Amino acid sequence: MKAFLRTLGGFALALSLTLALAPAAANAQAGVPQLIIANGGVFGPANTITVAAWQIPNSQYMIFDSLPASSVQHISIDGRVAYLCADSFLVAYDLDLHQRIAIASVPGARQTAMTSQGNLLVAKGFGGVGAQVEERDANSLALLHSYAGISGECEGIVVYNDSAYVAVPQGFGAATGKIAVLDLNTHTTQREIDLDTNGRIIKNLYLQGQTIYTVNQISYGGSYGIISTYDIVTGDLQHHRVDLSTSMGAAPSDDKLYAAFGGGIGAWSLTSQSLVDTNVVPGYWASMAVDTMARHIYVTETDYATYGRAFSYDFTGQIVDSLNIGVSPEAIAMDYNVVTNRQAETNATQILKSYPQPFGEQLFVDLKQVNGAKGELTVTDLAGQVVHRQAVGGANVVALSTEALAPGMYIVRVSSKGKTWTTKAVKAVR
Repeated sequence: MKAFLRTLGGFALALSLTLALAPAAANAQAGVPQLIIANGGVFGPANTITVAAWQIPNSQYMIFDSLPASSVQHISIDGRVAYLCADSFLVAYDLDLHQRIAIASVPGARQTAMTSQGNLLVAKGFGGVGAQVEERDANSLALLHSYAGISGECEGIVVYNDSAYVAVPQGFGAATGKIAVLDLNTHTTQREIDLDTNGRIIKNLYLQGQTIYTVNQISYGGSYGIISTYDIVTGDLQHHRVDLSTSMGAAPSDDKLYAAFGGGIGAWSLTSQSLVDTNVVPGYWASMAVDTMARHIYVTETDYATYGRAFSYDFTGQIVDSLNIGVSPEAIAMDYNVVTNRQAETNATQILKSYPQPFGEQLFVDLKQVNGAKGELTVTDLAGQVVHRQAVGGANVVALSTEALAPGMYIVRVSSKGKTWTTKAVKAVR
């Protein structure tokens, strides 16, 4: 199965990074949500992967880039930029123009996450060279810092304030799993949380409030899995056994964590810490993502050799839409495409950024590219009502408490000396 074989992809990459930046294929339609899909193709050293967008409302599918790689690992989205890990490639894409922004060689790149300072963390797994986690410039992908002292191969990352938490499965055949804790101010590895055998084959981490949820597969093709919870503030660590094979997950929504349990996508209750639905979407899927706004689950299916297909289901398990896509669609991510036509917005060529997307109880507004402009920051809803207003000046990043805001889209504006910078943000459904 290609999902297993992709761990060998680091050997297949004896390539020069003298690739020219890919031309823009076409502008995305303003405001149209889209699913970004990376297709790994048929595994092998001569393989070409493709990156595409499924524009949801009009069901249009467009391939906008290709790379000479043998497999894909992960896609993450921050604001209007998508970050792809594919073998030894780390690539940044402009999601409005469907254009490659930057590319870097990062052997073993597995997953990425954005820091509260607006930099990109990259976790490295099999084939990784040097430190297992790197911090890179989010625009140029240039290396900024390395985090030494992690005990083995890494996977998923979440960020809480000035710390990052990284899944450490340690490598194929390891008997235990850990979570590495990184200090983003000193750029050091502080410690590792030992999950012992309960953390075997830990891959993805999910943050809800101050609690980290992990999906631990335990064994390939095994009969049970573990959902671990770690309270960042209290340090309380708990393991919850699920008597079904467990793998693959997506963002929490409606107090549920959706993941693969047995023969389909099921729902884990974050309140009762129990499996409340074992079969929301039956089937064996290559990848999954959750649209917390439209309340849809996206999954992909493939035989890793001849076809690929994407499906959209609602939260009750009813199919909404489907379409044919490329072979081995093993990495997908939901893009809400909430930025309006950039030419119509003053000075808004992705200078102002906000993250995470979607946000929860906090929203960070990045002012570095406007030199910490002194002026006023406002947040309005789509009806034009101002829901937050404050003065800004000097700080590179402003943290907003958004716990009281209702789920939905918001416009963030910073005005200073006659100029206005604008971006939009989405608050997820709880």
